[in-house]
Amino acid sequence: PSEVLRVRVSVYRSVGTTGYWTGGASFSGTTEYFHVATDTNPWRLAAPAWPVETTYIVHSVADDKAQPTPNSEVPGPSNSFLFDITPPVSLTTVPANGARVNALTVLTGTSFDANGVNFVQVSIKDAQEAKWWNGSTFTSVSEVWQNATAINPWTLTMPATAWQSGREYQVRSRATDNATKIELAPVTVTFLFDNTVPTTLVTKPVTGTIYSAMPTLSGTSNDPVPATGTKKSESQRVELNIRSLAGSGSYWNGSGYVAGSTWVVS
Repeated sequence: PSEVLRVRVSVYRSVGTTGYWTGGASFSGTTEYFHVATDTNPWRLAAPAWPVETTYIVHSVADDKAQPTPNSEVPGPSNSFLFDITPPVSLTTVPANGARVNALTVLTGTSFDANGVNFVQVSIKDAQEAKWWNGSTFTSVSEVWQNATAINPWTLTMPATAWQSGREYQVRSRATDNATKIELAPVTVTFLFDNTVPTTLVTKPVTGTIYSAMPTLSGTSNDPVPATGTKKSESQRVELNIRSLAGSGSYWNGSGYVAGSTWVVS
């Protein structure tokens, strides 16, 4: 055989402002422009300075040592690829940042990359204990990333028993795109899990007391701290159920007595 004399390579920007690479960062060639590669098998060529995120086609042609004119490969192989340096982004939408929830079995969020997200991962931290969810318990001392289901929206299913009442948790999501670039700054969402029931007490009227006037009812409410070192949601509102024992036992609706049990906000 004549052996390979050289390998010539062209690079074509096929999307946007099209053109062949003529050197440096210039893709201004209107006809195919070849660069001679280093060596022949394997051959190598220093890559151009990719100017924008778009699709490129690389075409290689081999010439042999035949005389008087080398034989040239026709047409020669071509490979296309997408150049992407922008990392993807993602967000957690459920729970919302600052939320106070009493039940949570599915975490939800979104992700985006102009050229496609490959997968999304999620980490969950018990803020009080500074421990991460490892797939079954909050015992990991370093951040653990769990693979989410789907991409946009993404979801992560959690057991209902994973959460401890009165604890704050932090959720972070990170996306990886089709160019294997990982999200640079995952956003942290903090929420409080609280399924401890609040309590109320009526202080006026006092049971069994006879009143000639009652312009105001009063009492106390409390949202207890579930355990030492935990937090609480605080009471949002107090509702009253006032029933007249006279006649058919009607209920106060804020302006008069009506049939059927009614709750009014204090």
